Amino acid sequence: MADWRYLTSAELIELSRPHGAGPVIKPEGLESAVAAPARTFGGDELYPDVADKAAALAYGVVKVHHPFMDGNKRTAAIGMLTFCYVNGFVPMITQSELVALIVLAARGDADQAAMAGFVRDRLS
Repeated sequence: MADWRYLTSAELIELSRPHGAGPVIKPEGLESAVAAPARTFGGDELYPDVADKAAALAYGVVKVHHPFMDGNKRTAAIGMLTFCYVNGFVPMITQSELVALIVLAARGDADQAAMAGFVRDRLS
């Protein structure tokens, strides 16, 4: 098991502000989304690698909890990338690819596993 650096709710809010995210309207949803990457079951990590963890965070924001009044897609994108960066990984994703992935997830056309696979394929 790696020593992961998990984002906090306060950090995600700060990261989202410059990108126009609205106020938090579901604080419990935000807490759940940022807790998702660290979840375990029976002592085993549910999300064992950086792509799984980053996708769990992003999917929690964009599809499951929708914690912000506005800017959930932008926040999901910046949170996913930042989670990778702070853990020493650089996803080689273009802006158009990132936008497409997040929009697909928001529409329900990409699930969390698809998001993780997309990120995993682009890690350096």
